[in-house]
Amino acid sequence: LQSTVRHSRGRQSIGLKLIIGGLFVIFILILVMRSTSDPVTSIPVSHDVIAESQRIESHEAPCRGSDSDSDSDSAPSSCTKLPSAVAEALIHYATSNITPQQTPRELSITARVLDARSPCNFLVFGLGYDSLFWATLNYGGRTVFLEEDEDW
Repeated sequence: LQSTVRHSRGRQSIGLKLIIGGLFVIFILILVMRSTSDPVTSIPVSHDVIAESQRIESHEAPCRGSDSDSDSDSAPSSCTKLPSAVAEALIHYATSNITPQQTPRELSITARVLDARSPCNFLVFGLGYDSLFWATLNYGGRTVFLEEDEDW
């Protein structure tokens, strides 16, 4: 009788271990599937947000070098470069509002490089009043600022 009780307890503990192990495996699979799925598709988006996004895209200026008469399937849906007029306005803004940290000539050199290379990864050493300027000139790219002064 005791061996039968021990034997049934052993089966119960094995069954419990299998259930716990199975739940753990399922949990890990769900976690892996969520982390590898596209985060945009897993977030519910209202129809109002989609309509507003399409309205904004339809009012964007065409990219340089794109043919405005081409069909919408072959044309890019949005520009990845900052328009030249905006870049020039930013240069004027960065050099005229507050005492500039760089001369207009220095700003123009970097602006020309970003115009040729953006969107790109752009590293800026130090924060300043022109930080927004640098992030905006790298329109569509990633701009990282390194600052050692904790007061900024």
